Amino acid sequence: MLILGKNFTINILLLGLGLLVECRSKPESVTERFTRTKDGKNIELSIDNVLLALEKSDSFFARNKESATVDLAFGMQMMNGELVRLLQLIDNGLNYEFSKNKTLLTRIKNLQHSVNTHVQESLKHIKVINKEYYQMFEPVLLEPWMPYQFSPQFTFVDEVNVITDMKLAGYLIYFNEESSDYCMSTLLGLEKHKKCSIDLCWKNMTVLGQDQYYSTHEVIWLNLGQKVGCLDQMNVLARKDGYRDVNDIVKKLCASVVIEMNAEYQTGIVCTEEKDMFAEQGALCGGIGFVDALHPKHLLSVLDWQDPVSGCFKEVNCESDFESRLYRNMKNQKHIWKSRKLLVDSSVENKCSTHFTGVATGYLAASLRLFYDPYYIQNRLALHSIPQLIEQIPQKPIPVIYAT
Repeated sequence: MLILGKNFTINILLLGLGLLVECRSKPESVTERFTRTKDGKNIELSIDNVLLALEKSDSFFARNKESATVDLAFGMQMMNGELVRLLQLIDNGLNYEFSKNKTLLTRIKNLQHSVNTHVQESLKHIKVINKEYYQMFEPVLLEPWMPYQFSPQFTFVDEVNVITDMKLAGYLIYFNEESSDYCMSTLLGLEKHKKCSIDLCWKNMTVLGQDQYYSTHEVIWLNLGQKVGCLDQMNVLARKDGYRDVNDIVKKLCASVVIEMNAEYQTGIVCTEEKDMFAEQGALCGGIGFVDALHPKHLLSVLDWQDPVSGCFKEVNCESDFESRLYRNMKNQKHIWKSRKLLVDSSVENKCSTHFTGVATGYLAASLRLFYDPYYIQNRLALHSIPQLIEQIPQKPIPVIYAT
């Protein structure tokens, strides 16, 4: 059991009051502190339960590997990467229960071997039945997704700077899946583009003040660009725009994403599209090491969304006023990309969503850090919101710019 230090201090920004206060937590485990979901369900928050959820996702993937989509395979590679990372840390002398508990270590090794095998088997089918998207995302599908190798780690939200960024954005861009596909192709040299033609989409893929799927696609575009060898060119453009480097942009984007996640959580996440978006935000920003994107209370909710029998995350058809409630919380009417596809979605095996299952699996895998990474254990901030800072965002119509 991992215990927080006796003098560990947590700063909590009080919801609704905007007052920063200092509280001293008692020595208590993550499991003791967080056992109830937002809607009152009791779930034990433990490394065993998270691993069990990941094992169920892997089993679902194994059953459907011949009909899997790119987004589901990507989610499995996110899990694969997190497990590889954990095993590397153990090999490098991580002095926690993981290296001492032989049963747990064997379980982690078996899961990593299993998901890696299933991904490689699935890719043989995906590149035939989903050739276009396979070609576009091949660099992130062929090996475990380990973005922490080149992205900012252990980054917390700087609320004031994020609000300033939102104010300065000044305009919004009409952006959809076709626009995203075009921009991804400029990185990879597809569709007659020269590889790393980043100037064609730089403005649209680094603009601040966007939300939901737009923001997550900006993050994946910047990370994919780094992975395929465009980092030097990206850093040149980043410095021209006044940033230190590309990671500086990613930090600002993910800080905005975290604020939105907290507003979504407080609003109440009910329907599939809302859950899918929340999981994608946490998987991408949490996966690159953004600490505030991973929270025990959020993890409880994602665990609860998994179907206990199939191991997938299912479509839930429902009507909700989520968007209007969300923006009442955020006090900021912004353009919404009304698509729930990071890549391509499909429904298999009793309304199981391949996209939702992929991003939720990625989120669960990244959340393993809450249990083994000493930095996360000692610095995990409490869930917070920033209502009064958000109210500073000006309420005015924002012009739309159409992407090429």
